Amino acid sequence: MLQKKVDAGQVPGLVDSSQQTLAACSALLADIEALDVKRVEIASACRSWTETVRNQIVQGQRAEVFQMLDVLGYELAQEKEKQKNFYRRPVELPVGFENDPEIVAAVANLAEEQSPFGVMGVFGKSAQKQMLKQVRVLEKTDLQEVEDWRHVRHFLEHRRRLRQLAVRWNALAHESGLDSLPGTDAEH
Repeated sequence: MLQKKVDAGQVPGLVDSSQQTLAACSALLADIEALDVKRVEIASACRSWTETVRNQIVQGQRAEVFQMLDVLGYELAQEKEKQKNFYRRPVELPVGFENDPEIVAAVANLAEEQSPFGVMGVFGKSAQKQMLKQVRVLEKTDLQEVEDWRHVRHFLEHRRRLRQLAVRWNALAHESGLDSLPGTDAEH
């Protein structure tokens, strides 16, 4: 029956029936089935932007924006992979910690085996010193190990990159009609 459709021009014929061609056809079928599953997921999400974005993609509109979203998705996947380290060794910070540039710099100093506030830290900085004492890594408080401070520094860098990605997403979302993300400040 398939041969009749091929002969009638209703179905394109295979180049050949080698194992390589059949494997390529199987892979293509799997990709098509995965695409169908994604289409159902998108449709069932009932987002207001799905039809608009679909039409833009089909019509080739805003191709540059969608390319940037693709790059953004890749970068987000990389950060999600790094985030696994913080599931294994969670970091807890006091409120306002990331908003204080002196505190963030102090963590970087501690991660490099330096005094948190340099010479100026000998006098004053009691509020910031207290905040540093409140940092927890996997229930561990009053951190003394350089490796713990390196982990906290990596956590702060990771959170900063996530916020940057969220800001970029919001800029691109505005251009393409996608939903924006709330909370791109340090407390989110």
